[in-house]
Amino acid sequence: MRKITLIWIGLLALQFTLTACGDALPTPTVTPAPQPTFTITLPQPTPAATATSTTQAGATPMASVATVESVEAHAQAANPNLIDVVISGYLPNPCTAIAQVDQERNGNTFTITLATTQKPGACVQVISPFEQTVTIDATGLAPGTYSVDVQNMSATFELK
Repeated sequence: MRKITLIWIGLLALQFTLTACGDALPTPTVTPAPQPTFTITLPQPTPAATATSTTQAGATPMASVATVESVEAHAQAANPNLIDVVISGYLPNPCTAIAQVDQERNGNTFTITLATTQKPGACVQVISPFEQTVTIDATGLAPGTYSVDVQNMSATFELK
């Protein structure tokens, strides 16, 4: 009988030991995976200083018009009375296109506006570069320096 009691005491001791050590094991913790973040940095516009250079860089986004990054003006080699204005920039997506080019003259300043349209429906939002050449007819204009303004960007040309 003494042997059975010792076995029972031994089993109870073993049970208490296992129960006491059961909580000592570390509980695994699940750390949530970090969520990805995306940052897109676009070129910041530079204010137009003076309209004395032939090219200015920097972009000012405008609603319903193309974003212009540079403007260059130079006379055509074959006909110096025709001034080619090369306009570079980007459109907000490949579904947007230049729909209309408006040209006005006020004194020695030509203003060009590139109006855009976008096809209806879904479109991937990836900027789409463009280059547009607009010809100004300078026939009959007095010699001097002229300015071309295209959506907050400027260039100059000189007639002799």
